Amino acid sequence: MIYPLRKTKQYISSNHRYKQGKALILLKGMSGTVKVSYNINNIKHNVSWGIKNIIFKWNGIIFGGFVRDSIISQHYSQLFWEKYNYSNKHFWNEQFDPNTAPRTLIPNDIDVCIYNEQHISDMMNEITLLFNKEFGAANIKQAHRVVFKNIQDIKGYIDAPIGNLHTFIYTITVGMVPYFSDGTTFNIMFDIIAMDKKHIKPPFNKLDFLCNGFIMTDHNDIALSNFTGTEIDKLKLVEKKEIESKIIKDIILFKTDYCLRFKDIAKKNIYASIRDNDQACRRIEKMCNKKYPWTIENMPIIIVNPKKQIGDGACGTGAKICCICYDGIKNKERSVAFPLFDSNNNMIQGTPMHTYCFFKYMFSQIQDKKKDYENNSYNNDNLELEDCQTFLRCPMRNNINFNADNIVSVIDKYLGKDSPFYQKHTA
Repeated sequence: MIYPLRKTKQYISSNHRYKQGKALILLKGMSGTVKVSYNINNIKHNVSWGIKNIIFKWNGIIFGGFVRDSIISQHYSQLFWEKYNYSNKHFWNEQFDPNTAPRTLIPNDIDVCIYNEQHISDMMNEITLLFNKEFGAANIKQAHRVVFKNIQDIKGYIDAPIGNLHTFIYTITVGMVPYFSDGTTFNIMFDIIAMDKKHIKPPFNKLDFLCNGFIMTDHNDIALSNFTGTEIDKLKLVEKKEIESKIIKDIILFKTDYCLRFKDIAKKNIYASIRDNDQACRRIEKMCNKKYPWTIENMPIIIVNPKKQIGDGACGTGAKICCICYDGIKNKERSVAFPLFDSNNNMIQGTPMHTYCFFKYMFSQIQDKKKDYENNSYNNDNLELEDCQTFLRCPMRNNINFNADNIVSVIDKYLGKDSPFYQKHTA
């Protein structure tokens, strides 16, 4: 079935809400054959409004990357519409007006918190009916898995999610026509946390990046959570609103701060440290691989985006050589470097590495620690010989600490030295 041309429910403002967009593109080849291409982001956007309506109907809270990308998309969409007199022509063409290209940003997954686990099946049944109506039941495949919270032992306590985690993956095919086109397939994934504690909201005191600290309870109700697990939760109302606004301004510039705090038990328990370091590396790697490059501060490493030039490194003066694989780093590639300080205490970029080489190097160390743990290589004697939290090493064998145990300096950066928060923490 060919996905039809249709009106796109595209939020602009309360007074000018819908504009027309195209999801299907016809390309005529030199042989006269017709090739069909689909703008997947446009198609996903067509159903996103309905998805959110259903989630909010069941009192679900959307959090994480979906909210972050919604903030970015709405900002650049508004810039585009104001620039082109609210015309939707070329909206989904990223090559048209590349300065506002993030307007087309649509996430592939949605994180949801719901406080009545029995409502999950009802909510997802409605979403399935929505997809069936939009794409046809024959074009949809669904998978569902559950990870249950289990804290019967220390390992279960460390591994357990904050609540039962339900993952739904919809594989959707559009434009499949026998003997003409195989169509295009894409996924929409839902990670739904079933919470039994109504007083705790996402991100459940486990925030990874400040840009992911916002929650959405309605289409236009977005706010910074009070459960980030950082010093932000203790700010007074005025300070909280000020930092919220400044974080949003950074988000639309693709700037954020790392703030993932390890469990206290990770200081003494090697298994907890392995889990937290693995989680930290995976989340940072995910941010590094985003389509639009992010500037991430408050980390023990520097993410060097393509627009920036790599300086002199330990692998050779002026050389753009990865110090792990010793292959060249192309100008268009993102890379990782370690911060160094010159004689004037100015930070400079140290040894450059490919991002994939760096994370492969990190994960290999994590796997080695897992094998040591599984082989019972750790006891109280050799645990005293190392800090459990910082077993990771860079290629120069220096410690790497991904535990952001406090973000006071980050808050000071946003609020300034005249704020009560700064004066309290420097008194």
